[in-house]
Parts: sequence; C-alpha cells; structure tokens
Amino acid sequence: MTKSYEERIAVISGMNASAVFMHIMYWVQRNAEAGINFHEGRTWMYKTVSEFHEVFPYMSKRIIGSALNKLIKCGLILKNNFNKTRYDRTSWYSLSDYAMELIKDTESDEKSENNRESKNVKRNMQKRKTDNTDLQNGSSENVSPIPSKETSKEQVKSHNIIFSDDEQKEKRSADNSFCGDAKEVLDNLGMKREPTKPELALYRKWRKTYFIPHDVILSACEMTGRASIPSFTYLDKVMGTLHDEGVCDMSSYEEYKAKLHRHESYCNELFGRMGHAQSPSYSQRERIRQFISDYHLNKDVLNLTADRAR
Repeated sequence: MTKSYEERIAVISGMNASAVFMHIMYWVQRNAEAGINFHEGRTWMYKTVSEFHEVFPYMSKRIIGSALNKLIKCGLILKNNFNKTRYDRTSWYSLSDYAMELIKDTESDEKSENNRESKNVKRNMQKRKTDNTDLQNGSSENVSPIPSKETSKEQVKSHNIIFSDDEQKEKRSADNSFCGDAKEVLDNLGMKREPTKPELALYRKWRKTYFIPHDVILSACEMTGRASIPSFTYLDKVMGTLHDEGVCDMSSYEEYKAKLHRHESYCNELFGRMGHAQSPSYSQRERIRQFISDYHLNKDVLNLTADRAR
C-alpha cells in the first residue's frame, strides 16, 4: 500500500509540522476555490502564530514557530507578506511546487493502486462466479469433501499457533535490530549493560515515531550532562525537544546546538547585566526564550530591563 501524502509530509518534517501543513493546505485550497488571496501566481493563506495556537492549543507558540520554520526549510511551504500596511506583521503561507508535486504523485499512486485492487476484486468475483457455475452444472470432478467440525477446529487452532509464532518472531526481530544501537546509546551515557524492554521501547519511538537517526541520538547524549543521573528517561525529554525543533539529521542537529549555545550565551550575559554571578537555570533560560519568542520582546528591551533591575 502506498503512503498517503500526509504520511510522507510527516516523514519529511515531523508530526507537528505535518499537522500545520495540512491546515495551511486546507485554507489554500479554500481560498483557491473562492478566488481570493492570489499573488505572484499562486494562492496564499495568512495567520499569526497566535492564531495557529488557537487551532493547535496542544502546541506551544514556540513549537508552532519551529514547525513553520521546518516546513519552509524542507521546501514544503513558502512565506511572504502581502499586508496592506507595513506595520502588519501577519505572515502569508502557500504550498511550494515541491509540495504540490508530492501531493499529485501520491494521489496518482493511490489511484493506480485503487485501480489494481478494483481489477483484482472483479477478477476474483468472476472466478468465484465461474466456480459456482461449474459446481451447479456438476462439472467439477475433484471437489474436496467438507471437513468435519473436529478437523476444522484443529486446522484453525494450528493456524492460530503458527500465526502467533510469526508475530512473536517479527517482534523479536524488530527488538533485536534495535538492541545493538540502544546498547551503544547506553555506553555513551556511561552504562555498560544491555538495554531493558522499556529502554528499547523508547529507542524504537525515537527512530520510528520521531524519525531521529541513530547518529543524532548518539550525539544528543551529550545534552544529558545536566542530569544528576543520565538515563533513557532524561534522554527521552531531549529527543522530544529535538523532534519539536524539527531535527532530522546531523546538519539540523548542529544548527540546533549552535542556536542553543547562542541562547545560553545571551542568557549568561543578561544575568551578568542584572548583577548575578551564577548562570541561569534551565527553567530561567526557557523563560527568557518565552519572552523573545512568545512575547516578542527584542534583546534591546530585555537588556534595558536587566540594566534597570540591577
């Protein structure tokens, strides 16, 4: 079965970005049908991050901003400004040519698959009709006898046992394929042992749900240094943040690290302006990030506030 374009978008950009993309696509299509918001050869929709947050209350404004940036970086959407006044900072979004081709190709694949399935159904129905006709005319000479209830039960029981074994083998195979990688992560965390089942489940989530590569997971182990006891549980929080930030390869991981380092440096500078000798805690750094991203306070305003607080 072919993947839907929603699944393909999620693989490329992550689940949060995929949800935002679907919302943008919906309004672009609505506006195209209404014949409005047409600029530079394509249809657009517009929304502020706060308005997106009303649609997706389970995402913070920072996560929504990261999702939008990820969609732009992956070449799935375009961003522009067609507001009538230069003071209006509402952003406009449209689907890129790449996204349109992706949707078109996926719908074409789904149509071809549906046609094949339809032909298979018709063929099976025709064959069944022919077989029934032969039976009615008495032309079938090698008809198997109807099995007894006892035989049928044994066959079903045997079939279920085989099917259950196959499922268990498949699950064990999937666990084994991740076991070595998960153990390597444990080694990076300073724990020389085999991974437990809960740890394997977390590692599987990072790879299969968050789509974070193994080399990024290994590198991200360095971010657990602030934990009193580095663990998979703490690393899971790091992975969740990387997923929200749209990190999907080493390049985007290095960009995120550089951005994180710049933010930490600025937070240290801000605390220095306030006369504090100690470095800000994680929660304090997150609070400063919120001032910048959610409250839209620029650094000049924060610096002036810090100077006055001193």
